[in-house]
Amino acid sequence: MREEIINLPSKAKVVMRQLLFKEENILAKAAKTRRSEMNNILISILKNCTVRIEDPGPYDFLKGTQIMDWDKVISGDRVGAMIGLRKISYKEGNKVLISDVRCQSCRNDFSWEVNLDEDLKYQELPEDSFKRLEAGKPFTVKIDGHEIKFILPTGETEAKYQKLRKQNKGRDMASGLRSRIIGVTKPDGEEIHPRDIIDWLDGEGKGKYPGLTSDDAEDIRDKMDLVDGGIDLEVTADCDDCGSMVRFDLPFDSIFLPGRGIQERKMKRRGVESSEH
Repeated sequence: MREEIINLPSKAKVVMRQLLFKEENILAKAAKTRRSEMNNILISILKNCTVRIEDPGPYDFLKGTQIMDWDKVISGDRVGAMIGLRKISYKEGNKVLISDVRCQSCRNDFSWEVNLDEDLKYQELPEDSFKRLEAGKPFTVKIDGHEIKFILPTGETEAKYQKLRKQNKGRDMASGLRSRIIGVTKPDGEEIHPRDIIDWLDGEGKGKYPGLTSDDAEDIRDKMDLVDGGIDLEVTADCDDCGSMVRFDLPFDSIFLPGRGIQERKMKRRGVESSEH
């Protein structure tokens, strides 16, 4: 069974083993589940396949232990670990064949092979973010005189996001930002009550706050992205029919589908079997 050291965006390092067939079956069945359920399944798979912690990186809570707590590490590390797991689990693990990519120009569907080493943008956690994560300090951004404190996304913030979505129907974007925000201070120094932060963001509550402008909301998202480390899953492809450039996000469940080489060998076998009858 193959084992390899996986370098994570936070600069932490873990040793992982390749997937077992039974785990591949779990992932295949899980591909059609809801996002919240899929997130729990992925974390469970990561826990199963982590052999040991080679370097805890900025995570003080991992020092002196070999048990990787995937719920508490940044989301970019989980994505990096899943991609690393894909690469060590299959013979052609760095190649993923994506079927049914839709061209927005001619509406044609086509297949596209993604090279996980060459086609994705990898970003290490910035040095300041590394130090803040190591020290347990939040990040701050000033918007219209308000000071906003936020943290990096983790498995716990994902769970918080799912809970906020259920509690605030139709307010997904505000719920996404709120899941990472731990405090907002007004220009006069008064703290906005935690239960009111989502209303302060989108103004959809009891009319107490007007809500942010789209520019202010974009500034918060930009600041969050700048301090984060991880892997950009956006892929660029060329339409087979009209040649237009198509951008799409790599479907995460497709990471664990067979690569083109495996499918080609399957087709050849079928061709041989057909010729013998």
